[in-house]
Amino acid sequence: MPGSSLTSVGWPTPGDATYSVRVRAPGEIRRDWGASVVLVDANTGGIRGVFPIGEAAPSRRFMMALFPIHTGEAGGFVGRLLSIAIGLWLITMIVAGCLLWAKRRKARAGKRWD
Repeated sequence: MPGSSLTSVGWPTPGDATYSVRVRAPGEIRRDWGASVVLVDANTGGIRGVFPIGEAAPSRRFMMALFPIHTGEAGGFVGRLLSIAIGLWLITMIVAGCLLWAKRRKARAGKRWD
């Protein structure tokens, strides 16, 4: 795949003489680790298969996009800031909810004995 950069290599196993080479192709949503795969025959050095994520089935593309969207990786710096802001907001809502619940529970417990 022209313009791709190497991200990882899976070594052959005794039962299957195939290198699994993961690359990051231009235009992929995932920045750090690519989602495109090239299979290379360990005996001959020939290409067994090329699987660019851009040409994969929509369901596979969707599944491969979940992690980068979740972590903010897909949106660059702004996406990561948004991911942090959402995380802090969720923590704030959980703490505020627990405090309100405890306050109401204490108030109700006091009314029972009056």
